Parts: sequence; C-alpha cells; structure tokens
Amino acid sequence: MDKHKDMLNIIEQTINDTKYIKDSYQPFLGIYKILKYWLLLYTFSILSFFCIDKINMNLELYNYSSFYTIYNLYRIILCIAIPTILLLCILKSNISLKERKFLKIWLIFPVFLCLDNCLASITSFLNAEVMISFYQSLPISCIINIISLLYFYYYFKQKKLIILAFIYAIYCSCSFYFLSIYFNLTEINIFYTNLFTILNFLQTYKIVELLTLFITIVLLRRNRQELYER
Repeated sequence: MDKHKDMLNIIEQTINDTKYIKDSYQPFLGIYKILKYWLLLYTFSILSFFCIDKINMNLELYNYSSFYTIYNLYRIILCIAIPTILLLCILKSNISLKERKFLKIWLIFPVFLCLDNCLASITSFLNAEVMISFYQSLPISCIINIISLLYFYYYFKQKKLIILAFIYAIYCSCSFYFLSIYFNLTEINIFYTNLFTILNFLQTYKIVELLTLFITIVLLRRNRQELYER
C-alpha cells in the first residue's frame, strides 16, 4: 500500500513540475505559500521586538543588567529559527521543482534580513564598535529588499514589481539622507523632530519592509486570479 502511495506522490510531483510547460506560465502557488509563511514569521518577530521594547520602557527593565543579555539572545535565536523554518517549509512542501529551486536561492534574502535584525545583538557580545557603526549607517534591509524585488521581477516579469522596487528605493534614499543629516542640522524645529521620530520608528520596526512584502504577496495573488480567468 505504501509503495503505491509513494508512486502516486511521485506522479503528482512530476505533474506539478511540468504543468507550467503545458500551460505556458511560471509556477507560483508554492512561492505564494512560502511568502505568506515568511510574512507571518517576519511580522511575529518585529511585533515581538516592539512589545518587548514597550514593556522594557514601562517597567524599566533596562535597570537589570541581565535584561539586554536575554533580549539579545532572543533576537539571535529568532535570527536562526526563522530561516530554518522557511527552509523546512521549502523542502517539505508539495511544490514544483522550479519553485523549489527559485525559493532556495530566494532564502538568502530572509537570512540577511534576519541577520540585519540581530546584527546589533551579535556585535553587543563581540563589543565590535566598528561593526555597530557600520550597521547604524548603512541601510542594509533597504538594499536586501530592493534586490529581492528585482529577483521576483526576474522570475515573474511583472512590471508592477519594478515600480514597487523604484518607489521603495526612493523612500530608502530620502529616509537615509534625512536620518544621516538630522543631527547636523543647525535649526531643528517641531516638524523635523516629528519627521525624525516617524522615520526612526519605521526603520527600527521595519514597517515599510513589511508593507512591501505584503504588497508583493497581493500582486502575486492578483497574478494567480488572472491566470485562472484565462
């Protein structure tokens, strides 16, 4: 019985691997599913950081010497756990061979984004001032997301992804420029202060990155609907 079941699974997988050739489209249902997992995991990690920061400020946990050690360890564990879970999902999911190959390369981007989230935690254990300065000055997550969007465009050939990457690049450039010159301004008014607070919040908790990922998933869903309407 198990032998026949294995044979049926092989046949089903072969059909999934070759369906896009017959229907003349890029397989994407598996990519769509993995991206939803990534959005949920990434949102969970950012939301947990936000909640811990709020609890820290309200309860003044920063007065305890062990707080930041535990917090940094938590961030590092998440940095390792999330890409590992995504890799298991890619390997275990019933998706086409072409999608699995695409996703194995794409996994580099979540790895670097998770690394960006916990790099300050890692350097706190190493006491590497140069690395911390580099981390604070270079918008790593912006660069990673732009390359990731271009990679999706390479696969799906959707012009909307290029437009999204362009808009996101403009935001990153303007945000990085303002944050870098803010402390050198001779006159700081309420508008500049509020703008700095907003941009710093967006950058700290990766709000725009999450929004960009969500829009990418919506675009793939629309592509799915258009495929079914043909």
